[in-house]
Amino acid sequence: MATTENDRLTTEPPIAPTKPASPQKQRRVSSKKLYRTLWRWHLYAGILVWPMLIWSSITGAIYIFVDEVEPLMHPDKMVVEPREERISLQQQADAAQTTFPEAPLAFLHIPGRPDRSTKFALMSKEQGTLYVFVNPYSGEVLGSLIHNEMFFPIVRRLHRNFYADFWGRIIIELGTSWGIFMLLSGMFLWWPRSKSKGASGVWLPRWRGSGSQLLRDLHAITAMYLVPIILAILVTGLLYSQVWGKTFFYIAKSTDALPRFSVESTVPDKNSESLSLDQVAAVAKEQGLTEEEYQILLPFDFGKGEIDPKKTFALRGHKSLVTEQQLLFIDQYSGKIVNQTDWQKMTMMSQYITLAYPVHVGSIFGMPTKILALIACLVIVLSCITGIIMWWRTRPQGGLKLPQRTDAEILPWWLIITLILLSIFLPVVGLSILILPLIDWLIIKPIWYIKRRFV
Repeated sequence: MATTENDRLTTEPPIAPTKPASPQKQRRVSSKKLYRTLWRWHLYAGILVWPMLIWSSITGAIYIFVDEVEPLMHPDKMVVEPREERISLQQQADAAQTTFPEAPLAFLHIPGRPDRSTKFALMSKEQGTLYVFVNPYSGEVLGSLIHNEMFFPIVRRLHRNFYADFWGRIIIELGTSWGIFMLLSGMFLWWPRSKSKGASGVWLPRWRGSGSQLLRDLHAITAMYLVPIILAILVTGLLYSQVWGKTFFYIAKSTDALPRFSVESTVPDKNSESLSLDQVAAVAKEQGLTEEEYQILLPFDFGKGEIDPKKTFALRGHKSLVTEQQLLFIDQYSGKIVNQTDWQKMTMMSQYITLAYPVHVGSIFGMPTKILALIACLVIVLSCITGIIMWWRTRPQGGLKLPQRTDAEILPWWLIITLILLSIFLPVVGLSILILPLIDWLIIKPIWYIKRRFV
Protein backbone atom coordinates (compact mmCIF):
# COMPACT_ATOMS: atom_id res chain seq x y z
CA MET A 1 0.00 0.00 0.00
CA ALA A 2 3.08 2.19 -0.50
CA THR A 3 2.93 5.76 -1.77
CA THR A 4 5.49 8.52 -2.06
CA GLU A 5 5.11 12.25 -2.19
CA ASN A 6 4.61 13.65 -5.68
CA ASP A 7 4.13 10.04 -6.85
CA ARG A 8 7.81 9.14 -6.95
CA LEU A 9 7.29 5.40 -6.85
CA THR A 10 10.73 3.90 -6.47
CA THR A 11 13.39 6.39 -5.45
CA GLU A 12 13.81 9.41 -3.25
CA PRO A 13 16.63 11.90 -3.91
CA PRO A 14 19.34 12.00 -1.23
CA ILE A 15 18.73 14.71 1.32
CA ALA A 16 21.88 16.67 2.08
CA PRO A 17 21.33 20.25 3.29
CA THR A 18 24.18 22.52 2.36
CA LYS A 19 23.69 24.93 5.24
CA PRO A 20 22.34 24.78 8.80
CA ALA A 21 18.62 24.13 8.65
CA SER A 22 15.88 25.50 10.84
CA PRO A 23 14.24 23.12 13.37
CA GLN A 24 11.15 22.98 11.16
CA LYS A 25 13.21 22.04 8.12
CA GLN A 26 15.16 19.47 10.14
CA ARG A 27 11.87 17.83 11.12
CA ARG A 28 10.85 17.70 7.46
CA VAL A 29 14.20 16.16 6.55
CA SER A 30 13.85 13.53 9.31
CA SER A 31 10.30 12.79 8.20
CA LYS A 32 11.44 12.22 4.61
CA LYS A 33 14.29 9.99 5.76
CA LEU A 34 11.89 7.93 7.85
CA TYR A 35 9.50 7.82 4.90
CA ARG A 36 12.26 6.48 2.66
CA THR A 37 13.19 3.81 5.23
CA LEU A 38 9.65 2.52 5.69
CA TRP A 39 9.01 2.69 1.95
CA ARG A 40 11.99 0.42 1.27
CA TRP A 41 10.94 -2.07 3.99
CA HIS A 42 7.39 -2.00 2.66
CA LEU A 43 8.67 -2.76 -0.84
CA TYR A 44 10.92 -5.60 0.34
CA ALA A 45 8.07 -7.18 2.32
CA GLY A 46 5.72 -6.92 -0.65
CA ILE A 47 8.14 -8.59 -3.04
CA LEU A 48 8.73 -11.33 -0.47
CA VAL A 49 5.13 -12.30 0.29
CA TRP A 50 2.85 -11.09 -2.52
CA PRO A 51 2.28 -14.63 -3.90
CA MET A 52 1.20 -15.90 -0.47
CA LEU A 53 -1.14 -12.96 0.09
CA ILE A 54 -2.80 -13.43 -3.30
CA TRP A 55 -3.13 -17.18 -2.71
CA SER A 56 -4.66 -16.72 0.75
CA SER A 57 -6.98 -13.95 -0.45
CA ILE A 58 -8.38 -15.90 -3.41
CA THR A 59 -8.91 -19.15 -1.49
CA GLY A 60 -10.28 -17.18 1.46
CA ALA A 61 -12.71 -15.29 -0.77
CA ILE A 62 -14.03 -18.60 -2.09
CA TYR A 63 -14.48 -20.04 1.41
CA ILE A 64 -16.43 -17.04 2.76
CA PHE A 65 -19.70 -18.27 1.26
CA VAL A 66 -19.40 -21.93 2.23
CA ASP A 67 -22.77 -21.94 4.03
CA GLU A 68 -24.57 -20.43 1.04
CA VAL A 69 -22.84 -22.31 -1.78
CA GLU A 70 -22.55 -25.82 -0.34
CA PRO A 71 -26.32 -26.52 -0.38
CA LEU A 72 -26.36 -25.34 -4.00
CA MET A 73 -23.63 -27.84 -4.84
CA HIS A 74 -25.42 -30.73 -3.09
CA PRO A 75 -29.15 -29.90 -3.15
CA ASP A 76 -30.11 -33.57 -3.32
CA LYS A 77 -28.39 -34.19 0.02
CA MET A 78 -28.74 -30.93 1.92
CA VAL A 79 -32.08 -29.44 0.87
CA VAL A 80 -35.46 -30.95 1.87
CA GLU A 81 -39.13 -30.07 1.59
CA PRO A 82 -40.35 -28.74 4.98
CA ARG A 83 -43.20 -30.57 6.71
CA GLU A 84 -45.08 -30.16 9.96
CA GLU A 85 -43.65 -33.06 11.97
CA ARG A 86 -40.07 -34.28 12.32
CA ILE A 87 -39.11 -37.77 13.36
CA SER A 88 -36.88 -38.17 16.40
CA LEU A 89 -33.14 -37.55 16.25
CA GLN A 90 -32.48 -41.10 17.40
CA GLN A 91 -34.51 -42.48 14.48
CA GLN A 92 -32.55 -40.27 12.09
CA ALA A 93 -29.26 -41.42 13.63
CA ASP A 94 -30.27 -45.07 13.34
CA ALA A 95 -31.04 -44.52 9.65
CA ALA A 96 -27.66 -42.88 9.10
CA GLN A 97 -25.88 -45.65 10.97
CA THR A 98 -27.41 -48.37 8.78
CA THR A 99 -25.64 -46.80 5.78
CA PHE A 100 -22.20 -47.35 7.34
CA PRO A 101 -22.70 -49.82 10.22
CA GLU A 102 -18.96 -50.13 10.92
CA ALA A 103 -18.40 -46.36 11.21
CA PRO A 104 -19.42 -45.04 14.65
CA LEU A 105 -21.26 -41.74 15.03
CA ALA A 106 -19.12 -38.93 16.50
CA PHE A 107 -21.28 -35.80 16.19
CA LEU A 108 -24.27 -34.38 14.36
CA HIS A 109 -25.34 -31.00 13.10
CA ILE A 110 -28.98 -29.99 13.52
CA PRO A 111 -29.88 -27.16 11.11
CA GLY A 112 -31.70 -24.02 12.12
CA ARG A 113 -33.64 -23.89 8.85
CA PRO A 114 -36.66 -26.13 8.16
CA ASP A 115 -35.52 -26.83 4.58
CA ARG A 116 -32.18 -28.37 5.52
CA SER A 117 -31.25 -31.99 6.24
CA THR A 118 -29.64 -33.25 9.43
CA LYS A 119 -25.92 -33.96 9.02
CA PHE A 120 -24.38 -36.93 10.85
CA ALA A 121 -20.59 -37.32 11.09
CA LEU A 122 -19.41 -40.94 11.14
CA MET A 123 -15.78 -41.94 11.63
CA SER A 124 -14.52 -44.45 9.07
CA LYS A 125 -11.09 -46.06 9.49
CA GLU A 126 -10.59 -46.14 5.73
CA GLN A 127 -12.22 -42.91 4.56
CA GLY A 128 -11.99 -40.62 7.58
CA THR A 129 -14.99 -38.44 8.37
CA LEU A 130 -18.16 -39.39 6.49
CA TYR A 131 -21.14 -37.04 6.40
CA VAL A 132 -24.50 -38.77 6.07
CA PHE A 133 -27.50 -36.54 5.31
CA VAL A 134 -30.94 -37.57 6.56
CA ASN A 135 -34.34 -36.05 5.84
CA PRO A 136 -35.56 -34.98 9.31
CA TYR A 137 -39.22 -35.45 8.31
CA SER A 138 -39.14 -38.88 6.67
CA GLY A 139 -35.91 -40.43 7.94
CA GLU A 140 -34.75 -41.07 4.37
CA VAL A 141 -30.99 -41.20 3.93
CA LEU A 142 -30.33 -38.66 1.18
CA GLY A 143 -26.71 -39.56 0.56
CA SER A 144 -23.22 -39.24 1.97
CA LEU A 145 -20.02 -37.31 1.33
CA ILE A 146 -16.41 -37.93 2.31
CA HIS A 147 -15.14 -34.86 4.16
CA ASN A 148 -11.66 -34.86 2.60
CA GLU A 149 -13.11 -35.03 -0.91
CA MET A 150 -15.60 -32.17 -0.53
CA PHE A 151 -14.90 -28.90 -2.35
CA PHE A 152 -14.80 -26.50 0.59
CA PRO A 153 -12.66 -28.67 2.90
CA ILE A 154 -10.18 -28.86 0.01
CA VAL A 155 -10.31 -25.06 -0.39
CA ARG A 156 -9.77 -24.61 3.36
CA ARG A 157 -6.71 -26.85 3.32
CA LEU A 158 -5.34 -25.05 0.28
CA HIS A 159 -5.96 -21.80 2.13
CA ARG A 160 -4.14 -22.92 5.27
CA ASN A 161 -1.18 -24.86 3.89
CA PHE A 162 -1.76 -25.70 0.17
CA TYR A 163 -1.40 -29.39 1.06
CA ALA A 164 2.20 -28.91 2.20
CA ASP A 165 1.43 -29.45 5.90
CA PHE A 166 4.15 -28.00 8.20
CA TRP A 167 6.11 -25.95 5.68
CA GLY A 168 2.95 -24.89 3.92
CA ARG A 169 1.60 -23.45 7.15
CA ILE A 170 4.93 -21.70 7.79
CA ILE A 171 4.84 -20.08 4.34
CA ILE A 172 1.22 -18.97 4.76
CA GLU A 173 2.05 -17.58 8.22
CA LEU A 174 4.99 -15.70 6.70
CA GLY A 175 2.62 -14.02 4.26
CA THR A 176 0.04 -13.24 6.94
CA SER A 177 2.60 -11.84 9.39
CA TRP A 178 4.36 -9.63 6.85
CA GLY A 179 0.93 -8.65 5.55
CA ILE A 180 0.22 -7.05 8.94
CA PHE A 181 3.50 -5.13 8.72
CA MET A 182 2.73 -4.01 5.17
CA LEU A 183 -0.73 -2.82 6.17
CA LEU A 184 0.61 -0.73 9.06
CA SER A 185 3.58 0.66 7.13
CA GLY A 186 1.30 1.32 4.17
CA MET A 187 -0.95 3.43 6.39
CA PHE A 188 2.08 5.54 7.36
CA LEU A 189 3.15 5.94 3.73
CA TRP A 190 -0.35 6.87 2.61
CA TRP A 191 -0.95 9.39 5.40
CA PRO A 192 -1.32 12.86 3.78
CA ARG A 193 1.51 15.22 4.77
CA SER A 194 0.40 18.29 2.88
CA LYS A 195 -2.63 20.19 4.11
CA SER A 196 -3.01 21.78 0.68
CA LYS A 197 -3.68 18.48 -1.11
CA GLY A 198 -7.28 17.86 -2.02
CA ALA A 199 -9.23 14.62 -2.07
CA SER A 200 -7.79 13.53 -5.41
CA GLY A 201 -4.84 11.20 -4.88
CA VAL A 202 -5.52 10.98 -1.14
CA TRP A 203 -9.14 9.94 -0.70
CA LEU A 204 -10.11 9.36 -4.33
CA PRO A 205 -8.17 7.68 -7.17
CA ARG A 206 -7.02 9.93 -10.02
CA TRP A 207 -8.82 8.13 -12.81
CA ARG A 208 -7.63 10.67 -15.40
CA GLY A 209 -4.07 10.83 -14.12
CA SER A 210 -1.01 9.15 -15.53
CA GLY A 211 -0.64 5.38 -15.46
CA SER A 212 1.77 5.63 -12.54
CA GLN A 213 -0.62 7.84 -10.59
CA LEU A 214 -3.55 5.51 -11.14
CA LEU A 215 -1.50 2.46 -10.13
CA ARG A 216 -0.38 4.21 -6.96
CA ASP A 217 -3.92 5.30 -6.08
CA LEU A 218 -5.44 1.87 -6.71
CA HIS A 219 -2.64 0.36 -4.63
CA ALA A 220 -3.00 2.67 -1.64
CA ILE A 221 -6.41 4.30 -1.47
CA THR A 222 -8.56 1.20 -1.93
CA ALA A 223 -6.72 -0.60 0.88
CA MET A 224 -6.78 2.46 3.12
CA TYR A 225 -10.57 2.39 3.34
CA LEU A 226 -10.53 -1.24 4.49
CA VAL A 227 -7.60 -1.19 6.93
CA PRO A 228 -9.68 -2.24 10.01
CA ILE A 229 -11.32 -5.13 8.14
CA ILE A 230 -8.11 -6.37 6.50
CA LEU A 231 -6.25 -6.12 9.81
CA ALA A 232 -9.00 -8.09 11.59
CA ILE A 233 -8.85 -10.82 8.92
CA LEU A 234 -5.06 -11.08 9.15
CA VAL A 235 -4.87 -11.07 12.96
CA THR A 236 -7.62 -13.68 13.39
CA GLY A 237 -5.97 -15.81 10.71
CA LEU A 238 -2.89 -16.10 12.92
CA LEU A 239 -4.87 -18.36 15.27
CA TYR A 240 -4.71 -21.15 12.69
CA SER A 241 -0.99 -20.73 11.91
CA GLN A 242 1.86 -23.07 12.73
CA VAL A 243 4.02 -20.94 15.05
CA TRP A 244 1.80 -18.12 16.31
CA GLY A 245 -1.33 -20.27 16.63
CA LYS A 246 0.30 -23.19 18.43
CA THR A 247 2.14 -20.80 20.74
CA PHE A 248 -1.13 -19.03 21.54
CA PHE A 249 -2.91 -22.29 22.40
CA TYR A 250 0.07 -23.46 24.47
CA ILE A 251 0.00 -20.25 26.53
CA ALA A 252 -3.80 -20.38 26.85
CA LYS A 253 -3.69 -23.99 28.03
CA SER A 254 -0.80 -23.36 30.41
CA THR A 255 -2.60 -20.42 32.02
CA ASP A 256 -5.92 -22.30 32.27
CA ALA A 257 -7.51 -19.74 29.94
CA LEU A 258 -9.37 -22.31 27.84
CA PRO A 259 -12.75 -23.89 28.64
CA ARG A 260 -12.52 -27.31 30.27
CA PHE A 261 -13.14 -29.96 27.62
CA SER A 262 -12.02 -32.91 29.74
CA VAL A 263 -15.13 -33.04 31.92
CA GLU A 264 -16.02 -36.62 32.85
CA SER A 265 -19.37 -38.31 33.38
CA THR A 266 -20.28 -40.21 36.52
CA VAL A 267 -18.58 -43.58 36.85
CA PRO A 268 -20.89 -46.04 35.08
CA ASP A 269 -21.98 -49.36 36.52
CA LYS A 270 -23.15 -52.44 34.68
CA ASN A 271 -26.73 -51.20 34.50
CA SER A 272 -25.89 -47.67 33.31
CA GLU A 273 -27.27 -46.72 29.93
CA SER A 274 -26.15 -43.75 27.90
CA LEU A 275 -28.70 -41.07 27.05
CA SER A 276 -30.43 -41.23 23.70
CA LEU A 277 -29.99 -38.37 21.27
CA ASP A 278 -33.57 -37.33 21.91
CA GLN A 279 -32.84 -36.96 25.63
CA VAL A 280 -29.78 -34.84 24.84
CA ALA A 281 -31.86 -32.77 22.42
CA ALA A 282 -34.40 -32.20 25.20
CA VAL A 283 -31.65 -30.65 27.32
CA ALA A 284 -30.67 -28.47 24.35
CA LYS A 285 -34.27 -27.29 24.07
CA GLU A 286 -34.44 -26.48 27.79
CA GLN A 287 -31.32 -24.32 27.39
CA GLY A 288 -32.70 -22.48 24.36
CA LEU A 289 -30.23 -23.93 21.86
CA THR A 290 -32.76 -25.38 19.41
CA GLU A 291 -34.04 -22.01 18.20
CA GLU A 292 -31.11 -21.90 15.77
CA GLU A 293 -28.64 -24.49 14.47
CA TYR A 294 -26.66 -26.46 17.03
CA GLN A 295 -24.36 -29.45 17.35
CA ILE A 296 -24.41 -32.56 19.52
CA LEU A 297 -20.98 -34.04 20.14
CA LEU A 298 -21.11 -37.61 21.41
CA PRO A 299 -18.71 -38.86 24.12
CA PHE A 300 -16.42 -40.06 21.37
CA ASP A 301 -12.74 -40.95 21.71
CA PHE A 302 -11.20 -39.98 18.37
CA GLY A 303 -7.96 -41.73 19.24
CA LYS A 304 -9.64 -45.10 19.81
CA GLY A 305 -12.47 -44.53 17.34
CA GLU A 306 -15.22 -45.48 19.79
CA ILE A 307 -17.56 -44.13 22.47
CA ASP A 308 -15.79 -43.44 25.77
CA PRO A 309 -17.96 -44.46 28.78
CA LYS A 310 -16.32 -41.75 30.91
CA LYS A 311 -16.78 -38.78 28.61
CA THR A 312 -19.71 -36.39 28.39
CA PHE A 313 -22.01 -35.26 25.65
CA ALA A 314 -21.34 -31.70 24.48
CA LEU A 315 -23.85 -29.23 23.12
CA ARG A 316 -22.62 -26.32 21.05
CA GLY A 317 -25.13 -23.63 20.16
CA HIS A 318 -24.52 -21.60 17.01
CA LYS A 319 -26.37 -18.39 17.74
CA SER A 320 -26.34 -15.53 15.24
CA LEU A 321 -24.62 -13.36 17.83
CA VAL A 322 -21.30 -14.81 18.96
CA THR A 323 -21.77 -13.40 22.45
CA GLU A 324 -24.91 -15.55 22.87
CA GLN A 325 -23.27 -18.85 21.96
CA GLN A 326 -22.99 -21.56 24.61
CA LEU A 327 -21.05 -24.76 25.19
CA LEU A 328 -22.61 -27.31 27.55
CA PHE A 329 -21.25 -30.61 28.85
CA ILE A 330 -23.85 -33.20 29.83
CA ASP A 331 -23.33 -36.34 31.87
CA GLN A 332 -24.01 -39.14 29.41
CA TYR A 333 -25.96 -41.18 32.00
CA SER A 334 -27.85 -38.72 34.20
CA GLY A 335 -28.36 -35.89 31.72
CA LYS A 336 -27.09 -33.39 34.29
CA ILE A 337 -25.20 -30.34 33.02
CA VAL A 338 -21.73 -30.77 34.55
CA ASN A 339 -20.15 -27.71 32.96
CA GLN A 340 -21.38 -24.72 31.02
CA THR A 341 -19.42 -22.03 29.21
CA ASP A 342 -20.82 -18.83 27.76
CA TRP A 343 -19.39 -15.45 26.75
CA GLN A 344 -19.51 -13.96 30.24
CA LYS A 345 -17.60 -16.90 31.74
CA MET A 346 -14.88 -16.92 29.08
CA THR A 347 -11.42 -15.47 29.55
CA MET A 348 -10.19 -12.89 27.05
CA MET A 349 -8.17 -15.57 25.26
CA SER A 350 -11.24 -17.80 24.98
CA GLN A 351 -13.28 -14.89 23.69
CA TYR A 352 -10.64 -14.24 21.03
CA ILE A 353 -10.78 -17.91 19.98
CA THR A 354 -14.59 -17.74 19.80
CA LEU A 355 -14.51 -14.55 17.73
CA ALA A 356 -11.63 -15.57 15.47
CA TYR A 357 -13.48 -17.80 13.00
CA PRO A 358 -16.60 -15.64 12.39
CA VAL A 359 -14.44 -12.53 12.08
CA HIS A 360 -11.95 -14.26 9.79
CA VAL A 361 -14.58 -15.56 7.36
CA GLY A 362 -16.82 -12.50 7.67
CA SER A 363 -19.83 -14.28 9.17
CA ILE A 364 -19.76 -12.26 12.41
CA PHE A 365 -22.82 -10.16 11.42
CA GLY A 366 -24.16 -12.23 8.55
CA MET A 367 -24.21 -11.37 4.86
CA PRO A 368 -23.16 -7.67 5.19
CA THR A 369 -19.86 -8.59 6.83
CA LYS A 370 -19.35 -11.49 4.43
CA ILE A 371 -19.57 -9.04 1.54
CA LEU A 372 -17.10 -6.73 3.28
CA ALA A 373 -14.73 -9.67 3.79
CA LEU A 374 -15.01 -10.54 0.10
CA ILE A 375 -14.23 -6.95 -0.89
CA ALA A 376 -11.27 -6.94 1.50
CA CYS A 377 -9.88 -10.10 -0.12
CA LEU A 378 -10.22 -8.58 -3.59
CA VAL A 379 -8.56 -5.36 -2.43
CA ILE A 380 -5.59 -7.33 -1.07
CA VAL A 381 -5.21 -8.99 -4.48
CA LEU A 382 -5.48 -5.59 -6.20
CA SER A 383 -2.87 -4.02 -3.91
CA CYS A 384 -0.45 -6.90 -4.48
CA ILE A 385 -0.83 -6.80 -8.27
CA THR A 386 -0.54 -3.00 -8.56
CA GLY A 387 2.44 -2.97 -6.18
CA ILE A 388 4.33 -5.57 -8.20
CA ILE A 389 3.52 -3.76 -11.47
CA MET A 390 4.86 -0.48 -10.03
CA TRP A 391 8.10 -2.15 -8.97
CA TRP A 392 8.45 -4.07 -12.24
CA ARG A 393 7.99 -0.94 -14.37
CA THR A 394 10.66 1.01 -12.49
CA ARG A 395 13.27 -1.67 -11.82
CA PRO A 396 16.66 -1.45 -13.58
CA GLN A 397 16.33 -2.49 -17.22
CA GLY A 398 16.97 -6.21 -17.59
CA GLY A 399 17.42 -6.81 -13.88
CA LEU A 400 15.59 -7.47 -10.63
CA LYS A 401 17.81 -5.37 -8.36
CA LEU A 402 16.08 -3.89 -5.34
CA PRO A 403 16.71 -0.37 -4.04
CA GLN A 404 19.58 -0.32 -1.54
CA ARG A 405 19.86 1.57 1.71
CA THR A 406 21.17 5.12 1.26
CA ASP A 407 22.17 8.07 3.46
CA ALA A 408 18.71 9.46 2.78
CA GLU A 409 17.23 7.04 5.32
CA ILE A 410 16.84 6.96 9.06
CA LEU A 411 15.92 4.25 11.56
CA PRO A 412 14.90 6.04 14.78
CA TRP A 413 15.06 4.31 18.14
CA TRP A 414 11.28 4.11 18.47
CA LEU A 415 11.03 2.34 15.10
CA ILE A 416 13.73 -0.13 16.15
CA ILE A 417 11.79 -0.88 19.34
CA THR A 418 8.57 -1.22 17.32
CA LEU A 419 10.24 -3.70 14.96
CA ILE A 420 11.59 -5.69 17.92
CA LEU A 421 8.14 -5.83 19.53
CA LEU A 422 6.57 -6.76 16.18
CA SER A 423 9.15 -9.54 15.77
CA ILE A 424 8.25 -10.87 19.23
CA PHE A 425 4.51 -10.71 18.52
CA LEU A 426 5.03 -12.19 15.04
CA PRO A 427 7.87 -14.71 15.45
CA VAL A 428 7.99 -15.64 11.77
CA VAL A 429 8.66 -11.98 10.91
CA GLY A 430 11.51 -11.85 13.42
CA LEU A 431 12.98 -15.08 12.10
CA SER A 432 12.77 -13.91 8.49
CA ILE A 433 14.45 -10.60 9.39
CA LEU A 434 17.39 -12.64 10.68
CA ILE A 435 17.44 -15.15 7.81
CA LEU A 436 16.93 -12.87 4.79
CA PRO A 437 20.22 -10.93 5.19
CA LEU A 438 21.98 -14.29 5.48
CA ILE A 439 20.38 -15.48 2.24
CA ASP A 440 21.36 -12.20 0.59
CA TRP A 441 24.99 -12.58 1.74
CA LEU A 442 25.38 -16.30 0.98
CA ILE A 443 23.32 -16.65 -2.22
CA ILE A 444 22.11 -13.46 -3.87
CA LYS A 445 25.30 -11.37 -3.67
CA PRO A 446 27.55 -14.21 -4.97
CA ILE A 447 25.15 -14.71 -7.90
CA TRP A 448 25.28 -11.01 -8.75
CA TYR A 449 29.08 -11.01 -8.42
CA ILE A 450 29.45 -14.02 -10.74
CA LYS A 451 27.05 -12.45 -13.22
CA ARG A 452 28.97 -9.15 -13.31
CA ARG A 453 32.40 -10.79 -13.31
CA PHE A 454 32.02 -13.67 -15.72
CA VAL A 455 28.81 -13.25 -17.73
